[in-house]
Amino acid sequence: MEPRPLWPTLQEPEPGRDCYTDRVRVQSYARAHGYSRAWRVNGEITALQRRDGSFLKCLDNFPSHQTVDRFYSLLDECFSRQCFRPTAYHDPVYADIAMPRLPWTINALFAPQFAGGWNAALMRGVFAGHHNVYDIQSAYLSALTDGLPNPATYRYCIDGRSPGLYVLDHDPVAGLPYPFDTFRRVNATPTEIEIYGLDPRRIVCGIRWGARPWHAPKLFDSITGLSFWKYAARTYWGRWAMTDRVEMLGGNTGAVTPLRSIFANLPWAHLILSRVRMRLYHEVLKGDVRHVFTDSIICQRPRRITPFTVGGWKLIRVYDNGVYIKGPGQYGPMYGDFLDKHAGTPLAHRGSLQ
Repeated sequence: MEPRPLWPTLQEPEPGRDCYTDRVRVQSYARAHGYSRAWRVNGEITALQRRDGSFLKCLDNFPSHQTVDRFYSLLDECFSRQCFRPTAYHDPVYADIAMPRLPWTINALFAPQFAGGWNAALMRGVFAGHHNVYDIQSAYLSALTDGLPNPATYRYCIDGRSPGLYVLDHDPVAGLPYPFDTFRRVNATPTEIEIYGLDPRRIVCGIRWGARPWHAPKLFDSITGLSFWKYAARTYWGRWAMTDRVEMLGGNTGAVTPLRSIFANLPWAHLILSRVRMRLYHEVLKGDVRHVFTDSIICQRPRRITPFTVGGWKLIRVYDNGVYIKGPGQYGPMYGDFLDKHAGTPLAHRGSLQ
């Protein structure tokens, strides 16, 4: 068992003690003082081990636990699960549950056309009348309740009928969820093939899985057992989708060692995302949805609200006098001076309706 380290400092490094600070300081320290080892993601150093053996990690990954009291409370829970030096909210979950390891040869089938969530302004412009913004409560956690296949049962297959995940050539169709409205080669389950009207004769490769499921309920319980479970529920599946370029840098030797996430499981990641996308698409088919963004919709007619139920609809905002939809993740009141949401907008222009 790894010995419990001293309590880390926040922001200012001290000799012999771990420190959590912002990403800019981590990179500045690496340039000014060097390191024994460092970890670089897509060309940017995100963590390092100092020459005295202590670690410097990013506090930015814990946006709701930036004070000493809140962060130490989080660490207490992490330490209780033998999770020392957490990097993200979901780390104690991975310390608690033994995740299966998937050969990269299977992930490699799906990596080139793997796609994230569905963000789309289905209709752009100014729309009069009453509109509601709804959000799926803990959408990614609710997607877990449908279970996960057992990676031990994965087998190569191209029939398109057996439960599994397949790669298809595809002609993009406007109105379908991303990436089916954009990509010419997509990953899809048999359910998606049926719902989106894809052609199973164009399957290129894929895998099927057996009826014996993996123990997803234990994972669900591990997540919800944390006091900060809502934050872990948003990110727990991210490691399964990890295809970023990760490198370990040797401070003394200058060696650069490429790394792959040992938890990468693109079939699982696809299932979580696809269940949320299909949930949104079901609402779009009702004909009154003007905008979708990851796990939320803007619509005209009311939905049944169950805000304290995982997977239930939660009312986020009401526009009684119309809504202005500028683009995906960019909207505000029809007669307002500022946008309420401005995803992808430079900081200098946030708030502006222009």
